Amino acid sequence: MSLPHLIIVSGPSGVGKTTLAQRLGKDLHLPVLHRDGMMEKLYDALEMQPETRHPLLNSASFQLTYYMTGILLDAGQSLILEATLSRPERSTPEFLALKAQHDFVPLQIACGGDGDVIMQRFLARIKASDRHPCHRDSRLVTTKPEAILRGYHPTMDIGGDVIPLDMTDPAALDYEALLSRVRAHLNLL
Repeated sequence: MSLPHLIIVSGPSGVGKTTLAQRLGKDLHLPVLHRDGMMEKLYDALEMQPETRHPLLNSASFQLTYYMTGILLDAGQSLILEATLSRPERSTPEFLALKAQHDFVPLQIACGGDGDVIMQRFLARIKASDRHPCHRDSRLVTTKPEAILRGYHPTMDIGGDVIPLDMTDPAALDYEALLSRVRAHLNLL
């Protein structure tokens, strides 16, 4: 039996990771795990409010995401995981532990771009009425703007290929070339 593939779509908040991961998941017929989605479900289940959000919500959502990823990998299921992984010193050991327990072939799609453009998209997203309240986006802008403005996050040293992707102008993205490259990685061509 061949190893499952774990496609990790990461990058700064507001860069377009979720949209890209959903599109890839649909075109590749793969499940997509969104760390933000896990956080939203936990927040709702625990009936939190923005002003009383538990400080461990972020950590819990990452742990749930790693756990669900492990379950799918253990079943031999390839998947896409989408998350903001801005601190490789924290995420690398988690993915290496997953790899040791549920061996997989990694592929990182490192989304990034012009930090000022990404910040403008992020600021527009804050005003969206459908944005879940657990994210506290306005807090990120005031406490850690550099996390968005630098435009890129470092990748993890977990083996496998890394595809850097400039998402400054999503309309200019050669999606078909990316899809072809990911299919080749998955041996689907």
